[in-house]
Amino acid sequence: MTIPSTAGERLREVARLYVRQQRAFGPSRSRCDVLNEILRHGALSQRQLAQQLGLDKGWVSRAVEALVRDGSIDKAPDAHDRRSVVLRLSDTGLRRAQTLNAQLNRHAEQLLASIPEPRHARLHAALGDLLQALLELQPDNKATPRPVLRMALATDWPPIERLLLECGLPVAGAHEHIDTFAVAEMDGQIVASAGLEFHDDVALLRSVATGQAWRRQGLAEALLREQMRRARARSAKTLYLLTTTAEAFFLHHGFAPCERTGAPAALERSAEFRGACPASALLMQYTLETE
Repeated sequence: MTIPSTAGERLREVARLYVRQQRAFGPSRSRCDVLNEILRHGALSQRQLAQQLGLDKGWVSRAVEALVRDGSIDKAPDAHDRRSVVLRLSDTGLRRAQTLNAQLNRHAEQLLASIPEPRHARLHAALGDLLQALLELQPDNKATPRPVLRMALATDWPPIERLLLECGLPVAGAHEHIDTFAVAEMDGQIVASAGLEFHDDVALLRSVATGQAWRRQGLAEALLREQMRRARARSAKTLYLLTTTAEAFFLHHGFAPCERTGAPAALERSAEFRGACPASALLMQYTLETE
């Protein structure tokens, strides 16, 4: 084929061919987009999903219903708006979306690997410039900013500690596990967190907190999904947690109450089991399936 001569034509051709090749890895493009958007945000209403995708509500509704029928998406009433429902990935949908993303990432890596190494630095810089330009051109970029999910850094501890104290959660023992925390950051501020402690073949989920102004936006769900993925990657077989106030939230996400006296002895090494959490805290567990 003839290579387009102008930069604009080349960009359009790159986008066309890239999307065409990535379509080979999953379901229809519409369903792919829906799965990836819910995976990114954790939970969305159908209206929010249509806004994020910039697509017609009817088109989004048809894609969602197809994914509900095949068991990839769960619908639940919105506790804060009876006229709306909240869309979340089921366990099947989560595995499907993660598998799809892994395939798409491998395809992108293979494509970049075909370009000579000396050109990578310039390509990386150009892609960064292009991404920034696209973000700035988003019609709702300023109206609906979204926090960035990432792994915590050592320097994040002070704001994480403040967030935990604001939410009434224990801080004892958390600092020593800062390298396994995940956080949501917005404009340089930590607005949500979820921590993990690993003890032998079990993992303890702790410090799941969201700042008051950022609640009901799917951040806790997104961080929970990420920490579940990381626990599986570390070959943990069971994920435990202690809670005094969030039993309903964790029940919705598949955790089940269990007797505290039956907890693995390895968890006694955690500060949460040595008194940071009150004796009245409910112990819950989630069996991690191998992906």
